[in-house]
Amino acid sequence: FWPDLRYAGMYVGRISEILSSVDRDNAATYAENAAAVSAQLEEMDDAFVAALATIPDENRKMVVYHDSWSYFGRRYSIPVVGAIQPTDFSEPSAAELRDTIEQVRAAGVPAFFGSEVFPSDVLEVIEDESGATYVADLSDDVLPGEPGTPEHSYQGMMLANTRTIVEALGGEASALDSIVLTAS
Repeated sequence: FWPDLRYAGMYVGRISEILSSVDRDNAATYAENAAAVSAQLEEMDDAFVAALATIPDENRKMVVYHDSWSYFGRRYSIPVVGAIQPTDFSEPSAAELRDTIEQVRAAGVPAFFGSEVFPSDVLEVIEDESGATYVADLSDDVLPGEPGTPEHSYQGMMLANTRTIVEALGGEASALDSIVLTAS
């Protein structure tokens, strides 16, 4: 669920509730921090909608390394039409590789997305055979920025991911420039 900012906001609320129940002395701090993070996620969601809306209609589809991105796709009306590695981190079989190349070709996407958690020569083969650009910059484990900075956070990661997606699919990411990350 994590690629959808609305679900992330629900996680924040639930985490705050649980922390408050086990540490009642700091419940007000947890609630205040949760409200600030939730407000930032709502602001980011609005900016994501605006930026992603600039992607040309013919490019509004994604092929990704993992099917968890379907939550992002559903939220922002960018269908995930293929996942290279949908269930585990094993290399795709030759048949799965062939099917993925055909999916990428059939979808006509300008780019498909990989991640630091799934580095593979297979993705370069898909790029060579499909004609789509392999974008290896999506992240779900490695936070951007330096530890202790606002960029080194879920919000920073999702902002960077969304900028990467918008630009790779031919959109204009300037709506994201207004987001000022705060410590979370």
